[in-house]
This record gives sequence, structure tokens and C-alpha cells, in this order.
Amino acid sequence: PTTLSVRTLEQLTRHLRKQEFSVSVLPFFSMVDRRKGLHRRLCAADGWPVPMLETAIPYSCAVEQMSVRREPLPAYAPGQAATRAYERLWEEVARGRHVAGASS
Repeated sequence: PTTLSVRTLEQLTRHLRKQEFSVSVLPFFSMVDRRKGLHRRLCAADGWPVPMLETAIPYSCAVEQMSVRREPLPAYAPGQAATRAYERLWEEVARGRHVAGASS
């Protein structure tokens, strides 16, 4: 959750609406460090251009290693908080607990 990420989400949703694309946008927070004030404020904020998913991925060195290892997190870090968070995120998307859409 950074200022650049927020700006990118706003630009993306504006572009999709302008082009009249009817696609779902399912934003979520990733690499959240609750010790950082900016992260806490952004995660608690309202007024996003589309609804945010409820599940946030916590900051984790294991998440950063996915690109180096070229493996999914559960393959080398089962049971870690970030792994469980990704599982909850997928369940949230699969259950359709979102009301997101660029055309809404």
C-alpha cells in the first residue's frame, strides 16, 4: 500500500471506464507492514475507485522470495501467515465476495 499503488489503481479504473471495458477489478493490499503509518492509513481508508478485497497479504520475506525461487509460496513456506493470507484471498475471490467492476 503506497501512494504510487493508489495512483495506479485510480488511473487504471479511470482508463477502463473511459474505454467502456466491462471487466472486474479486484484490488487488494499486498506486503502490508502494519508498523508503518502509511500502510495502516491506506488499509483503513474508504473511497477507493472500486471496492477493495478484504484480505490483505502481510509483509513477508517469503513473499519476496517467490520471484527468486520461481515457486508458489505454499511450495516452500507452508503454514506461514502470508501463505494463509493468499489462501484466504483466493477463497474470497472464488466465493465472489467482491462487488468490483470497472463499469460500475
